[in-house]
Amino acid sequence: MKYDTYRFSKGERIAYLIAGAAVAALTAWTFYKNAVAFFVLLFPTEYVFLDYMRKSLTEKRKFELSLEFREAIIAVQASLNAGYSVENAFIEAGRVMESMYGSHGLITTELKVLTRRLRSNESLEKILSDLAERSGIEDIRLCKCICGGKEERR
Repeated sequence: MKYDTYRFSKGERIAYLIAGAAVAALTAWTFYKNAVAFFVLLFPTEYVFLDYMRKSLTEKRKFELSLEFREAIIAVQASLNAGYSVENAFIEAGRVMESMYGSHGLITTELKVLTRRLRSNESLEKILSDLAERSGIEDIRLCKCICGGKEERR
């Protein structure tokens, strides 16, 4: 999943279109008291409102992933302290996160993908690099540098 874009479901799109139309109607009635003003304001209002909601929901999802990732790193640290290897610590963290966030949490989904890719003999550094690129979250990029043992230069 790419975290820089957000796609509305049908229900969300309809709800936000109705909300945007309500904002346009309220604005037209308050300032102009004219039905023609409603239709003039409708399309720009809808565009701005949908764009605002898309950006807002994208940031919310990235913030949630960032918080969940921090919890996962704490679980990885606990597994490392218990003697697990780094790869097995991430797999164990996936189990812990599933018990915390359920099977449909953002980090749970990502750790399931990570586990599947680790079992396909991909390197942890490559998997975390892919997640960092898709999410655009600084903490994940830094974790990739630490777990991979290499310093990334920008």
